Amino acid sequence: PDESITPILKERTWATIVVDLSHAVGRAIHVPECSLAAIAYGADGLNIEIHINPQKGFGDDPAQSVTPDKLAEIIKDARHLWNFASKFS
Repeated sequence: PDESITPILKERTWATIVVDLSHAVGRAIHVPECSLAAIAYGADGLNIEIHINPQKGFGDDPAQSVTPDKLAEIIKDARHLWNFASKFS
C-alpha cells in the first residue's frame, strides 16, 4: 500500500489508523516488510490475516494469510520498530 497517506490521515483525524496489510498487499510473502513500512509511517495498528495452514483456510485468498509463526516474527519486529520510532515522536 501507499503508506504516505498514513501521516496525512493522522494529522486530519482523531481516529486510530489501522492498515490492512493482507488485503492491500495480497501476498503473504510481502506482509512482513509492508508491516514494518506501515509502522514506520506511523500506523497505530496492523490487520493481518493468519491461518495455521493457509492453503486450507476458507476465507479470502489463501496466498495472503501468514502462519502463526510468521505473525510472531512480524509482531516482534514491529515492536522493535515501534519502540525505536517512539523516541522521535
